[in-house]
Amino acid sequence: MLGHGTTITFDTGFFAEILSLQWTGIERAAVPATHFGTTGGKAFQPADLTDAGELVVEIHHDPDEVPPLGSAAETVTITWPEGTPATQSFSGFMTGYEINAADEEKVRATARIKATGAITW
Repeated sequence: MLGHGTTITFDTGFFAEILSLQWTGIERAAVPATHFGTTGGKAFQPADLTDAGELVVEIHHDPDEVPPLGSAAETVTITWPEGTPATQSFSGFMTGYEINAADEEKVRATARIKATGAITW
């Protein structure tokens, strides 16, 4: 699968030209279950809840677009382009927005979106 054509949409309509995205840290915790009678090694059980991670998106910065850092969580949908488009969505809110300007290059920004709750696959 190639990344070209991947889209991200927000309920508020915010976003820009996407250069790359990374979905980090989708995980399920291991809950310690060791007790005084445990032998042979520590025991663990899977947590009931998962952490949907964080979306790190590099974009072309648009100085006329206000990043929704103060906004409440909203639905974020990622559409993957290969074959019949597949989507994942989650509720998320922006936790950071970094701008990077270099000589003779388009100004870029990195937006960080924390996913909260369950992912719809």
